Amino acid sequence: MPFPVEEKYIIETESELNVTFSTEFKNRMKKSNGGEIDTDDFFFQLYPFFDKSDKKRMILNYNNH
Repeated sequence: MPFPVEEKYIIETESELNVTFSTEFKNRMKKSNGGEIDTDDFFFQLYPFFDKSDKKRMILNYNNH
């Protein structure tokens, strides 16, 4: 179930992993925070960023892993 995520959680993850995600990736994740990308050559499953904004989202993040 895709749902938006606040950019602060993406930035927090970038900091923890010492990486910088592309703008396109961050924009997609801010809109749907996960999902799938299916092309002719590849299939990707995008795992959501951990959203601590409320208990319901924390449970959804936990149950989707």
